[in-house]
Amino acid sequence: MSTTLITSALSVLAISMVSFATFLKIFKTKDRNVNDLSFALCWLNVSLIFLLIGVRMTVFFYGSEEAARIVAYIIQTVLVFIFINFGYYIFYLESKKKFINKFLFGVVVLSGLCFFLFLIKDGIVGPMVSEWGTEYTASMSANIFLFIAGGLGILAIIFSLIKQSYVFVVKKEINKERFFKMLSLLLFVAFGTLEQIGNVGWHVLFFRILILSSALTAYSVYVFQEKI
Repeated sequence: MSTTLITSALSVLAISMVSFATFLKIFKTKDRNVNDLSFALCWLNVSLIFLLIGVRMTVFFYGSEEAARIVAYIIQTVLVFIFINFGYYIFYLESKKKFINKFLFGVVVLSGLCFFLFLIKDGIVGPMVSEWGTEYTASMSANIFLFIAGGLGILAIIFSLIKQSYVFVVKKEINKERFFKMLSLLLFVAFGTLEQIGNVGWHVLFFRILILSSALTAYSVYVFQEKI
């Protein structure tokens, strides 16, 4: 096994472990609420997806391309739950404008459903093989709906961060917990979307390092809480 392939596998394992640690950390928090639980489920989804990516890489390496393809389908299916959980947290829990956000959450859920339907219709693309491992992605027709949901999520998070920054400048007050939660989601949604579209080579490791930074940011929110 080459050094590059080992590095790629370690990056997947690190994301899965840190994301699952974030999930556990939240569940051990005494004062957790619905917001916390929703945030925790987001990172449980991330952990599961990257664990499955690790499984897919392993079975492919040991010569079972058909098994790797089956796992790739499972990964793309689990991705639909990312649409729902991240959409619920970003659009439903994190805003008081319920009508607008219910509508946007509905668009995200509909995008996830369309993504799944086109996944079934068109299948997946791959394997794309490089020294960094193998990559699979949904068809472009399916990924269009990923871009729609991801784009809406990114815009909503950026708006939230700008709003919080404005409050800080004017009132010198900021909800640090909410700020860093939204920042972690911004990093994941942005770079997770780019990682999904089937990059190969060193780009894969680059995006995974950035995704790892998003999981570490989420984890640090609850570590910081304990030290207050």
